[in-house]
Amino acid sequence: MDLFQSPPPAREAALCPRRTTGTALAVAAQAALGSGRIEAVDLHLLGGLQVAGVLLLKLDGPVAHLATAPDRWTHSIALDQLMMVTHVLRGGIRC
Repeated sequence: MDLFQSPPPAREAALCPRRTTGTALAVAAQAALGSGRIEAVDLHLLGGLQVAGVLLLKLDGPVAHLATAPDRWTHSIALDQLMMVTHVLRGGIRC
């Protein structure tokens, strides 16, 4: 198999668990942001990095584009680096 070729979708979860986990977390965060129940999300990445106060999230293949400011995209991350998402409730309460 070519190193730059994606594995077949049915086997992707078995071969790349981190990629599918990151995608699932990003989709859940995107749904929570779209529901209006929360103010923002904090994304925790491998290696201890954190992107706090994400207001918008857009998925583009294996990359997520993030907006921490209301008028522009401020960050881009690889989905296989995403390991945890925390919600920021209205009023800035993190849980």
